[in-house]
Amino acid sequence: MKFLFRNFTFIFAFILIATTSQAQINFGLRAGINLANQAFEQDGLTIEPDANLGLTVGVLADIGISDNLSIQPEIDFIQKGMQLEFEFFGETTKSKQTWNYVEIPVLVKYKFGTDAVKAAVMAGPSFGYALSAKDETDGVETDLDFDDNDGVKRGDFGLNVGGMVGFGNLFIDLRYQIGLANIADDSDVTVNNKGFIIAVGCMFGGQ
Repeated sequence: MKFLFRNFTFIFAFILIATTSQAQINFGLRAGINLANQAFEQDGLTIEPDANLGLTVGVLADIGISDNLSIQPEIDFIQKGMQLEFEFFGETTKSKQTWNYVEIPVLVKYKFGTDAVKAAVMAGPSFGYALSAKDETDGVETDLDFDDNDGVKRGDFGLNVGGMVGFGNLFIDLRYQIGLANIADDSDVTVNNKGFIIAVGCMFGGQ
C-alpha cells in the first residue's frame, strides 16, 4: 500500500510539472467539514449508519488548460467515519468511528460565470491513506490497528463530484465523495466510505 501511495504521489507531481510548463497556475487553501458515513454489507445484509461530522483542510492548485477548463490536484487532510446506535439484549450501544486520512484528489474542473461571480463543476478520483483511526463505543476509545487483527485497511480510493461558487479570491466548495475501495480486510465484509463535503477557501492569484 505504501508503494501505491508513493506512485500516486509521483503521478500527482508529474501532472503538476507537465501541465504547468505552459499553463497558468494558481494556488489556494480550503477548509471545511465532511458529513462522513460508511456503507456496510455482509452476507447480503446492508447496514446504513448515521453520519459522523469530520474536518477537512488542504492545499490545491488550479492548473489552467483553457479559458474554461482546468485540473485541480489537492493534498488534503480529511476525517471520515460513521456513527451507529443499536440494541443488544435490551441494552442500547452507541458506537462512533473516526478515520484520519491524507488524501490526494485530482479533479477536472469546468468553469463558467462572470467576472464578479465565478462557478464551476468538477469531478475526479481521489486516493487516501489512513494515518490513524479510532472507535468510541459507550464512551470507551480504542485505536484501530491496521497491522494487527482489527480487519481494516489503510488505503482508500473514491470518486468526487461537485461544484463551486467563487467571489473574487474566495470560494465555496460542495462535493459528494463515494468510496470505491473496500476498507475492510475481510473478504466476507464490504465497507465503503462516503461523505458530503462543504468547504470554503481562498485562491492566490485569481480563479
